[in-house]
Amino acid sequence: MFIRPENGKNMDKKGRTGNVQKQYLIYHLTDSGQARKILQELTHLEGLQSAHISDDLKILCVDAQAEYFSAIMDQAVNICRRISGECELTYRF
Repeated sequence: MFIRPENGKNMDKKGRTGNVQKQYLIYHLTDSGQARKILQELTHLEGLQSAHISDDLKILCVDAQAEYFSAIMDQAVNICRRISGECELTYRF
């Protein structure tokens, strides 16, 4: 599952995006319908470039503008918990 907001990428004059890309392990997400809802809500967050949940529902990949990344992930944790009760995100080292 992959969703890319329509706001596109914000590049500087040298073609760099200033984005942060990180992967998170997802625990207790068992329904692809819930995963779809999570991704749809994430697309409304300011600064998000793209979000992807793996087919096995175990990994969330987030690409966001650096200055918004922390706020996006705080909201992502809340969205996951609200949609899928016991859903948890852990940074993947």
